[in-house]
Amino acid sequence: FFFLMIRRPPRSTQSRSSAASDVYKRQAEYMGDYLLSRIYDKHAFSRSHILGLWNELCENDAVPNDYLAELLRFGCDRLKDVSAHVRKKAIQLLQSVITVSYTHLRAHETPEHLVCRLLLEKKKQQH
Repeated sequence: FFFLMIRRPPRSTQSRSSAASDVYKRQAEYMGDYLLSRIYDKHAFSRSHILGLWNELCENDAVPNDYLAELLRFGCDRLKDVSAHVRKKAIQLLQSVITVSYTHLRAHETPEHLVCRLLLEKKKQQH
């Protein structure tokens, strides 16, 4: 969601210059880093809402792959939170991140990897 909120340069500007797209990427990275830092806010209300926002972003496939590993780490850290609501949101976030990560891995699967995976699954079913 926040990646969509950032003012995107007009299409004509993007096609003529990569500088406009670089500015957009830097803004998105800044917002992503800011939202990651808010996961450790001192108020449980803020922590739970930030985790909920990241969860929505993951479900809408709006999180860059670079952030998925960090979200897993932060989500695991929040499982130890004193607030039950924050822990619940952390579990939801972890489920979304794992689903998104698995989907991305499967999308880039080569035919050779697919054959190997299917053979391993068949072997497991036989035992």
